[in-house]
Amino acid sequence: MPRSLRVSQDYIGRVKLSVRRNGFLSQQALAEDLGLARSTVVNFLTGKPVDRAVFEELCLRLSLDSQEIAEMDFEPLATASEKLDVNALRKSRDLRGTPDIFSFFGREPELATLEQWALQEQCKLITIFGVGGIGKTTLSVKLAHHIEKGFDYVIWRSLRNAPPLDALLVELIHFLTPTPIAKLPGTLDGQIKNLLECLQQRCLLVLDNCETIFQERTQAGAYRVGYENYGSLLKCIGETHHKSCVVLTSREKPAEVVQLEGPNAPVRSLQLNGLSEVEGYKVFEIQGYSGSRAELEPLIGRYGGNPLALKVIATTLQEFFNGSVAELLRQEIPFFGDIWKLLSEQFNRLTVVEKQVMYWLAVERDWISLSELNEKLFPPVTARELLEALDSLQRRSLLEKRAGCFTQQPVVMEYITNQLLEQIFQEIKMGEVALFNSVPLIQAQAEDFVRGSQIRLILEPLIKEVQKYFRTETALRQQLDILVEAVRHTDELKFGYAAGNLLNLYRFLNLSLSGYNFSELVIRQAFLQETDLHDVNFSHSEFIDSSFAKAFGGILSIQFNPNGQTLATSSTNCEIQVWNLADKQHLLTLQGHTNWVRWITFNPEGELLASASDDGTLRVWDLSKGTCKCVLNGHGGSVYGVVFSPDGQIIASASNDCTIRLWNVSDGSCLSLLQGHSAGVLAASFSPCGSFLASGSFDNTIRIWNVQTGVCLRTLTDHTNWVTGLNFSPDGRWLASPSCDCTVRIWRVTDWQCVRVLEGHTGWVWGIAWNPDNQSLVSCSADCTAKIWNATTGECLRSLGGHKTQIWRAAFSPDGQTIATGSEDQTISFWDVETGHCLTTITGHSNWVRPLVLSLDGRFFATGHKDKTIRIWNSADNQCLQEWKAHKTSIVSLAFHVGEELLASGGMDNIVKVWNWQQKKCMAVFEGHSDEVWGLAFSPDGEILASSSFDQTIKLWRLRSKTCFATLTGHSDRIPVIAFHPGGSTLASGSDDCTIKLWDISKGKCYATLTGHRARVGAVSFNSKGDRLVSASLDQTLKIWDVQTGECLQTLQGHQSWVMGAVFFSDNQTVASASSDQSIKVWNSQTGQCLNTLNGHTNWIWTVVVSPDGRKLISASEDESIRVWDVQTGDCLATLKPKRLYEGMRITAVTGLTLAEEATLRELGAI
Repeated sequence: MPRSLRVSQDYIGRVKLSVRRNGFLSQQALAEDLGLARSTVVNFLTGKPVDRAVFEELCLRLSLDSQEIAEMDFEPLATASEKLDVNALRKSRDLRGTPDIFSFFGREPELATLEQWALQEQCKLITIFGVGGIGKTTLSVKLAHHIEKGFDYVIWRSLRNAPPLDALLVELIHFLTPTPIAKLPGTLDGQIKNLLECLQQRCLLVLDNCETIFQERTQAGAYRVGYENYGSLLKCIGETHHKSCVVLTSREKPAEVVQLEGPNAPVRSLQLNGLSEVEGYKVFEIQGYSGSRAELEPLIGRYGGNPLALKVIATTLQEFFNGSVAELLRQEIPFFGDIWKLLSEQFNRLTVVEKQVMYWLAVERDWISLSELNEKLFPPVTARELLEALDSLQRRSLLEKRAGCFTQQPVVMEYITNQLLEQIFQEIKMGEVALFNSVPLIQAQAEDFVRGSQIRLILEPLIKEVQKYFRTETALRQQLDILVEAVRHTDELKFGYAAGNLLNLYRFLNLSLSGYNFSELVIRQAFLQETDLHDVNFSHSEFIDSSFAKAFGGILSIQFNPNGQTLATSSTNCEIQVWNLADKQHLLTLQGHTNWVRWITFNPEGELLASASDDGTLRVWDLSKGTCKCVLNGHGGSVYGVVFSPDGQIIASASNDCTIRLWNVSDGSCLSLLQGHSAGVLAASFSPCGSFLASGSFDNTIRIWNVQTGVCLRTLTDHTNWVTGLNFSPDGRWLASPSCDCTVRIWRVTDWQCVRVLEGHTGWVWGIAWNPDNQSLVSCSADCTAKIWNATTGECLRSLGGHKTQIWRAAFSPDGQTIATGSEDQTISFWDVETGHCLTTITGHSNWVRPLVLSLDGRFFATGHKDKTIRIWNSADNQCLQEWKAHKTSIVSLAFHVGEELLASGGMDNIVKVWNWQQKKCMAVFEGHSDEVWGLAFSPDGEILASSSFDQTIKLWRLRSKTCFATLTGHSDRIPVIAFHPGGSTLASGSDDCTIKLWDISKGKCYATLTGHRARVGAVSFNSKGDRLVSASLDQTLKIWDVQTGECLQTLQGHQSWVMGAVFFSDNQTVASASSDQSIKVWNSQTGQCLNTLNGHTNWIWTVVVSPDGRKLISASEDESIRVWDVQTGDCLATLKPKRLYEGMRITAVTGLTLAEEATLRELGAI
C-alpha cells in the first residue's frame, strides 16, 4: 500500500471549492486549523502527493470522500514513458461538472446500444432524448466513464446555463488541440471548422442539457434567439467526415438530428424511457420503503418509471402517507404526463422558507454553502429554520448536496426559474412587490461566469416579457417608476432586493436614470459598474453587495504582493492602486507620478513597492504608510521597467534612454549604469540568485549582465521585434521573454540557448509570468487573450478570453491558483487557473478622448470617446450639439465627409460606420477588417472612404454602393493612420513597421515607401498644396517629406516622449504636433524651429487639429478633456469635458461603502 496519496486531476476543481465552502477564507487558515504547514495544504490542493494520514485528515475536514478523490502515488516507481502516458491521459480527460452518481439502476441495454454505436459503428452524432428527470445526464456520465478508453480525448460539458456557442467553441478547441493554436478564427464559421479539425482525432464530446438552447412553447427543435448557430454546428458534425463521437442529451431532438439520422446512418438517437418495476423499486428502497414490490407496481407505472418523479413521490409517500401506497393512489396527485405538474404539486406543499430557499438556489445556478445561503436570504431566517428547510428539501429530492454545498437538479432548476420569472413578471405588471423584494435578478458580487448565466437565463427573459407586455419604452418606464415610488414609501420594501433589482432593470433596459431618487433605501446587488448615474439621489441609502466602477484607466502593470493579501495595479491615469484580495476592494491610491506608470514591483517582504513612469522617475513607496519614501532621478527618458533584487537591497530600472540603472534601496543612490542597448530598454529581471540581470529592448535583443561588475555577458538576438518583458523561473533555470514578434521564448540559463518558442498569440505579446511551481507560465497579448503554457512541453494549456482590448500584464498569485490580468479596456480580471473561469472583474472608468476631426469649413468638430460615444461640438461657442453611442466598443477613429453632413467612425469592434450626424442616424456599416480600425479618411471628391486597421490592411469602400472594392496590403505591422492627398489619387499610410507608404488609389499599388523613423508612425498629414507630408513617430520626432521625391527634408526634435499627432497649418509651412509628454508644439517645418509649446493637459495628447484660419488649435487627450488654444498667445481658451460617469450623484450620509470607495465615487463625479 503506498504511503502517499494525491487528489485525482478530475477532482482538483471540486477540492479547491471545498476550502471556502467549509468556512476557510484561505489555505493558511485551513493549515492552521489542522496544525499543518501551508505547503502541505498547497500540495494537497494541486494534486501533489501527501502522506496518507494527512490526506485522510484533510478530506475529513473538507467533507470530501477520500476514496472517491484519491489517486495512489506510484510516481517514484514509474518509468519516464509511463509518466508521460499518465500525464497525457490526465490532460486528455476533462469531466469537470459531472454530477456525483450515488445510485445507478438498470440501463444495461441502453449502455450496450450506445457503446455499440460509439465504438463499433463509430457514429458521429448521438442524441439521448427523453422527458425531464428520466436520467439522461446520469446515463451520459456513466457512458463517458464506460467507453473513455476508446478515445484519445474525453470532454463533458453541461449547457444548463445556455453558454453562447462562441464561448463553448473556444473552450472545446483549446482542450482538443494538442499543440498551441497558431490563430483562433475570429468568425463562428472559422471556429466550427477549427473544431471539426480537432475531431479528426478520436474524441468523445458530451453536451448535456441541450434543451436550454431551444425555445419553449414552440415547435420542437426551434432554437432560442441568438442560439441558431448551434444548428450549424450540429449539421457540420453530422455531415462532415471525422473520427469522433459527439453525444447530446436533450428533452427534444434537434431538427438537424431528425434530418440526418437513420438506422444505418452515422447519426442516431436513443429515446430514454422509464425504469422497469424492478429498477423503480430500488429507488423506493433507498428512500426507506420496505413494502412489497407488487404494491408499488401501479405507482411506478403511474409515473412512467421516471427516476426523478419516483424519488419525489417516494419522499411524499414516507412523509405524508406513512408509507401507504393505497392511500397515496387515492389522492389527486398528477400523473407523470408532465414532470412540471408533479413538481408544481410538490412546490405547492413547501413552506415559505422552503420556497425561499428554492428560489435562491435557482438564482445562484451553482453550488452554494449553508453559510453563504444564510447570509443572502431576505427576509432573514434563523439557522435552525434554514437547516430544517434544507433537510426537508433533501428528503423531497428537490435539491442535491455535495461537500456541504447545495444546488438543484437541472429540471428542478428550470421549473423554479420559470416560476420565479412568472411571479416577478406578474408583480411588475400589477405593481405589487413581494418576491421581487426577496431575491435578486442578478448578483453583482457573483463570479463573472455565474452572473453571465443569471443575465442570460433570468434577467434577459424577464426583460423580453415586460417589453412585450408594455410595448413602448414610455409605458414600461412609467410602470417601473411606479415601483420605485412604492419601494421608497413602503417600509417593508425598503430593505430587501427591490431597489437593486429596479436599478439593474433600468440599466439593462438602457433607460436613463438621470435625476432619479433612490434615497433612504437599502441597495442590494446593484451592478452599476458601467451605468451613468447622473444626478441620481442615493442620500442616506445603504449599499450591500453592490458594485461600482473604480477610478482608473487602462491597466499597465499588475503584481501580487508576496504575502498573498493584496494586489497592486498601475494605470494610464498616472496612479497606483492597492486592492484587498479577500473582497477585491480598493484599499489605497498612491499619487505622485505625472505620467503613465509603466511598471510596479514589490520587494520580497511585500512592505515596499517600486514604480517606473513615463515622467522619467522611479518612486519607492512605503505601503504601511501609503507614502512615497523616495524619488529616484537620473534617467533621461521614460522609465519602462523596474525590479527588486532577490535580497531587496537593489532596484534595477530600464529606460527609454537606452540604459539600465542599479539603485541602492536604502539611500536612493545610483550604484551603476549599464550601457549597451542601441534603443530604449523595456524590461529588466534579476535571476533568483541575484547574480544576473536580464534586460529587453526596442532593439529586439536581450542582454545578460553581471550585476556585480556591470559587464554584459551575453546578447541574445533571436527575437525579431521588441522584447517587452522578462521573467526568470522561480528555480532560476529558465528565462522567459515575450516579444512584439508574437512569440515567447524560453532560454536555458546554463548556456543561454533558446530551447523553446511558444507560438499561438496573434498579436504582440506584452507580458510573461511564471507559476510559483515552475511548471507553467502565463503570457498576455495585444490579441486580447492570456495563455497558460506548459513550461516543459510548450503546450498551450488554456486560453483566457474576455478582455475587449489588449492585455498589458498578467501575474500568478503566490499560491499559483489564480491569475490576474490587466488590460487597456480598463479592467482587472481574476481567473481560476484550473478551470479558466473568470472569477471577478474590477472595472475602471476613465473616459479618454482620442480621435478629433474638424469639418472642412471649421464650424464643427467631432470627438470619439472611451465610453463608445461620438460628440459633435460647435466651434463658435464650444457647446456640445449632439452625442450618441455609436459602437459596442470605444471610438478610435473619425472622419468628416466633404459634404459635412456625413461622419465616419471606426471602433475597437473592427467595424466602420457612416452617420448622418445631425440625425444621429447610421447610413452604412462596413465590415471586413479583422482588428481595430484606427485610420479613416474620405477622398476629396467624397466618393471613397479609406480605412486602416491593426490587421495590417487598408480597405477602400465606395459610398454609393457600400462595397469594398480594394484591399491594400504591404505593411508588415499595424496601420494606425492614413491620409488622402489633396489631389485624391494618392493615399499615405503610417505603420508600426516604422514606414510610410504612398499608394496609387486607381491601381491599388504602393509606389513609394518612406523610411527613416525608428518606431511606430502615429500620424501622417499632407499640406494643402500636396507637396509636403508630415509624419509623427514614437521615436519622439516629426519628419517633413518631399512627396514627389520621397526625400526627408527636415526632422523636428524637441518632444520628450512619443509624438502622437501632427498637422499642417493652412500656410503650408507651420506644423502642430501632440505628444505623450503632455505638450503641443508649433514648428516652422522649413527651419525645424519650435515656435511655441502649449502646456495644460495632464495626460497624453492623442490628436491636434488647426482651424482653417490658423488662429486656433484643438487637442484631445487621455485626461478626458478637449482643449481649445489661441495659437498666437498659447493660452488655453476653453477646456471641454463630458459628464463623468457619476456626475452629480448624491451620496450624502450613505453607508456600506469604505472611505476608499466613497473617494472613488467622488472622483467620478459624486457629491
